[in-house]
Amino acid sequence: RIHADVLGLDEAHVALALAVVSARRTRCGAGRACCAALLSHSAALLPDDREAWIRVARRLRASVLAHAPLLNDGLLGSDDDFAALLLALRANSHVVLDDLSHSYPVGVGVYPAGAMLNHSCFPTAALSFASDGRTLRLRAIVNLKPGDEVTYSYLSEPHLCSPWTERRTLLASAHFFAAEEHPKRTASEAAALSNARVPPEVVRSLEQAARSQIVRVQAAAAQMNAEVARPADSKLTASLHAAVDELRTLLESELEPVLHRAHWLVQDVLASLMCAARALDDPGQLARCALRLIQAREEVLPLGTPQLANMYNAYGSALAKLLRSERVPSGKRPEAAAQAVAALEAACKIRACCFGDDHPLTKATGAAHDRAVEQQQRWQQQPSPPKL
Repeated sequence: RIHADVLGLDEAHVALALAVVSARRTRCGAGRACCAALLSHSAALLPDDREAWIRVARRLRASVLAHAPLLNDGLLGSDDDFAALLLALRANSHVVLDDLSHSYPVGVGVYPAGAMLNHSCFPTAALSFASDGRTLRLRAIVNLKPGDEVTYSYLSEPHLCSPWTERRTLLASAHFFAAEEHPKRTASEAAALSNARVPPEVVRSLEQAARSQIVRVQAAAAQMNAEVARPADSKLTASLHAAVDELRTLLESELEPVLHRAHWLVQDVLASLMCAARALDDPGQLARCALRLIQAREEVLPLGTPQLANMYNAYGSALAKLLRSERVPSGKRPEAAAQAVAALEAACKIRACCFGDDHPLTKATGAAHDRAVEQQQRWQQQPSPPKL
């Protein structure tokens, strides 16, 4: 178990490997054969790491043979064969997200055709899952001509907006992918860097201060989320409020005056403040941060990416919640209602493009949009206050 943890091999990938081996017995080798074309990248490993993988494979094989005799040597192959399978699955498997919201991991799966697709930091397609992860769907999010490459992002939303050096390192270490920066991302990152109004050493100092505060906010927010089923803890709430105030002050007084709004450090701070706003159930802060993130990420991501849909949905939903609770001044309610409708409409259109009209997430966003339209109509029907 220790060796497996060090190598980044978890129980889900071991279970997936055994499922592939079992498919060889029940489906005439289809499961194992479909993975044979996937690269294990064993040649990229250091000799000590390669030996560690073989040791783990040997111990796993012995345990499987002792407890599941139907999976015999012929199915499992040699130690080298089983190690190659584990490596191939680690490098090529997908984290399966739930069908309903497309946001919660529910397992891992291997989809050989999907594994053949390359990564791009400016992707042309989006992935989604159906039938409890048994089906992987791919939909174009930009107009593609015959011969154009179909790509998607290997990276999660926070990492996709990280600086190029971090993205390149992560892609190489986690996916063995030698990435080339997309020209559009190169231009946007150059703009974010060139617009800094202070020397690089000052930016590095600001980054150190921001990183420590981000960690504090995220830890407090995670603790709040873990305590959600228990009575409210005033000390915990106060601690998170204090951390948020400190981080927001740093953002508004030190970062935003000197950094471009698309700078990854500004985006990271805003994303952390959004996380805290959800934990504190603060739709006002959530709306403010989501709007600023939309403005930043529209400069670095294709307009049809699921990540932007998430931002539009967060902004529109937060505004709708503020309106329902009558926390928007009466004179600003029509404008806020119109913005909520527009944001949810944008989120719905993007999700329809990424996941299809029949996807539960698209339908849920459409229903939220319809409710926002009804809310907007109610505000429009209310008489304006008399002028004094």
